[in-house]
Amino acid sequence: MGSADAGGMDHFADPSDPNTELSTIPSPLVDSRPLASTAGSGGDIERREDPAAAGQFNAAGRKATVSAVLVVVGSFCLTVATYGLMSAMGLCQVYWQEHQLSHLSPTEISWIGSVFAFLDCLLGLPFGLVFDRWGSRFVLPAASVVYWLSLLSLAWCTTYGHFMACFIIAGISGAVPTTVAFCVIDHWFSRHRAFAMGIVTTGAPIGGILFSLVFRSLFTRFEWKTSAYCFSSMVALLVLVGSLLVKSKPTEYNPIFWDFGHLRGPDFLLFTFANFGNVLLPSCASCSADTGGRQVFELVLYTQWGSLPVFASLIGIGDVFYLQVAYNIGATLGRTAPTWLAVRWGPVNVVSFMTIFTLSVICAVWIPFGDHNAPALYVVAFGMGVGTGSFVPLAGSGYGKWFGSSYAAASVGSLIGNPINQAILEKGGLKGAGPKLSVAFQGILLLLALTACCCVRWVCLHRRWLWLAKV
Repeated sequence: MGSADAGGMDHFADPSDPNTELSTIPSPLVDSRPLASTAGSGGDIERREDPAAAGQFNAAGRKATVSAVLVVVGSFCLTVATYGLMSAMGLCQVYWQEHQLSHLSPTEISWIGSVFAFLDCLLGLPFGLVFDRWGSRFVLPAASVVYWLSLLSLAWCTTYGHFMACFIIAGISGAVPTTVAFCVIDHWFSRHRAFAMGIVTTGAPIGGILFSLVFRSLFTRFEWKTSAYCFSSMVALLVLVGSLLVKSKPTEYNPIFWDFGHLRGPDFLLFTFANFGNVLLPSCASCSADTGGRQVFELVLYTQWGSLPVFASLIGIGDVFYLQVAYNIGATLGRTAPTWLAVRWGPVNVVSFMTIFTLSVICAVWIPFGDHNAPALYVVAFGMGVGTGSFVPLAGSGYGKWFGSSYAAASVGSLIGNPINQAILEKGGLKGAGPKLSVAFQGILLLLALTACCCVRWVCLHRRWLWLAKV
């Protein structure tokens, strides 16, 4: 019997079929088409394929493939509209500092973007649980509309309270598309889940590049109200496409809805310690019995999204818009290459290497040259993008629970990191030790993250240290 050749294609499940389990994926590499039996001479049985059943099988496979690709496209659009905008928030902070909020300090202004990121991360936990239970059919479109309206309302903002209120609503509503964009991949992909996740995660740096260029064009040509109309319309288009293309199916009924047993594991406690240093670091799922040995490692330094443009603006070197573009170009590389390397070397090893690389950029380039040399600052922006953009996704059951919990832990760091960094910069003096102290602060955070990463590696190896082990 010949098997259907899928060319190495992934196994896809069709969420529209109520009889299809999320974790049960029909394999196109195994011919499961019904066979008809006819009696031949000598009592032999001749087996032949049913053409009608074969046609139905191939049609269903093609439909599932197209649907899965559309889900990836939709998830990518959602990450561009949310994390892409978030990664360019530093440019808005610089604009407000020069216009509407010129009477406030950079530290006070930085709380706006920090609260936005804080709520987006914190609410990933409840929305992740909701997604695992009921899917995204109703909550995603509703949250997307609220998210767009909150950004559209920025056109009429003139005071600190106005901006803060809009971004509080944006953070709450934006937590839904960000969580769904990543968690829905687990519903559709099995063997190539990491590859699909890598495509989705590039939405953040690519969105950062897009919004950085758009902000540069808008802020230099139009007033704030017109600029807000334009970029909110872009967000509306992106979330509309994402809401139309992303579809999921809730898991089977599970009476233990609010199950926080994964929070008791040593891997997650070490991960939370890393988050306190404002670095979203590993939760080693391989240490948990219910994850089947699959792991998540994510390294995202939220401080960079707001501090780098403000740093350049305050010390007066480099173009803040192009610096943000350089950072996001590096982050695009950081979001893709480590995913491939993790398959060969192991996620923990790759995250450790990327953390060491980022520390090297800080110690070798940023501290000695970054506060007075424009080319060096562009090198720093690119290098920090590569390092802090590293993302090695989890492929496991209960993905919404793990993903939401990890982002809830990271929310504390995203809230306080940027304001603390701005305060250090101001207190140290722009022409004095302030810039170097600001950079040193981020280096200390990365050092704490590296320590936590080594501890996670030790726990995953059953409290042993093997240099050449793939972890």
